[in-house]
Amino acid sequence: MHRMGTFLRLGLLLACAGSATGFLAPSFANPGVKGLTTSAALLRQPIAGGVAGASMQWGRIGRRGAGTALDAVSVVVRSGFSQLLQLVSRQPPYGGGMLDVRPEGLPAHGMDMDEAEVLCYLQRHGVDTSEWGTGLARTPRDLAKEIRRGESVLADGKRVIYVVKVGIRDGDWDLYESRQHILKNGSIKERNRCLSEKFGPRETPLEAARRGIREELNDVVGDYPVVSFREPRGGKGDLTFVAEGYSSSFPGLKTRYHFFKVDCEVGGLRRDVTGTNFVTDEGKGRLHEWEWRRTPRSANQGAATREGAVAR
Repeated sequence: MHRMGTFLRLGLLLACAGSATGFLAPSFANPGVKGLTTSAALLRQPIAGGVAGASMQWGRIGRRGAGTALDAVSVVVRSGFSQLLQLVSRQPPYGGGMLDVRPEGLPAHGMDMDEAEVLCYLQRHGVDTSEWGTGLARTPRDLAKEIRRGESVLADGKRVIYVVKVGIRDGDWDLYESRQHILKNGSIKERNRCLSEKFGPRETPLEAARRGIREELNDVVGDYPVVSFREPRGGKGDLTFVAEGYSSSFPGLKTRYHFFKVDCEVGGLRRDVTGTNFVTDEGKGRLHEWEWRRTPRSANQGAATREGAVAR
């Protein structure tokens, strides 16, 4: 009975902590209840620099945006209750407005285009694809897959994508991706920017940001990271902007980028845990090199968010 009481108190504390970080607490069920198929296993894996990462593998959760108390468990496993309480006790999480709404113009689902149709479209708009598939450039088939996934659309002879730029903070330090290694051909992409993630169909900026953190920093934060969003340092007036340019992935094809900017703190993702420089493996044939840099103290902070804006 004493042990059961201890577990109940621990569960209540974690549920409260998860709610305090700005999310809805999930309901818990006894694994012995008939019909419940969810299972849990805690895994520890070594990552770059010898830091021990932990990830929660929960199978089917059966709800949108798994997080909250499960996120809290992840932080406690990595860094103890002190880190969780520090994250909870800081300023209230930021959200609402355009960051919680799917952007107008973002496709609700992927377009049904195959490689031949994509090539026909590109030729019709005078796009030279002779260099595609060499060096850092991707292939027409890759573009067709991206379109079918709903990550981009072709309009007026341009590739149109929506991107969230995620400023991850640790006090006076910001996290930057310095370069990316493509393992299948040994190429290296110089990044020199904060984490950037393309939107998927029906995603809001905050949902895309959480998914990007989970995918690219999984070695450190696991499958259910505690993400506490903050108002960007540049202020609310710099939440979104549009830019056009050419991507190294699809040379010759002009891309229109709709950017959204969010800032956040992530439980367990700190410079004293990872070191100033560290590497993560996304698991899709890509390695990411990361670097913590001191936050610039200048009046041009808002403009700095546009530096290196063009992504992928």
